[in-house]
Amino acid sequence: MRNELMIFAGLLIALIVGSMLYHARGGRSTGVHVGALGSSKAADLIREDFNRTAAVKTSVAEYYVSQGKMPENNTQAGLFEPSEYRGQTLRSVTVSPDGTIDYEFDANSGIEGGHVLFLPDLTHARSMGPQWRCVSHDYSDIARAIPTCEFEKQ
Repeated sequence: MRNELMIFAGLLIALIVGSMLYHARGGRSTGVHVGALGSSKAADLIREDFNRTAAVKTSVAEYYVSQGKMPENNTQAGLFEPSEYRGQTLRSVTVSPDGTIDYEFDANSGIEGGHVLFLPDLTHARSMGPQWRCVSHDYSDIARAIPTCEFEKQ
């Protein structure tokens, strides 16, 4: 029980620090980016949808901490069905069996069917809970919307 509380406290602190760093940068990446998002409005819509669904990563991490494995789907993680997360440009949020969280966007994001993935890193999960790496194979300028996210060619 004590270890679970320590992991939870570590996750909470990481979320708070990450949020503080994000907001200290004004919620935007610095520098000039050119790519698939196209407009600052598309980046703003993606950013707002991510902020609105921030609890998804927390639910997946809490499942891992309590069960010792990643959830296989949204239901197992205690989340709504993927399409229930529909937002301004967000089409769905899907948890995969390996714990990957897949955000799918519509054309308002600049790319119909564009994806952003949060990949779990369990290297230090016993002490810190799952850590997340954000990547997109579709949005070359994803850092405009999510500064901690990286573009990776597929």
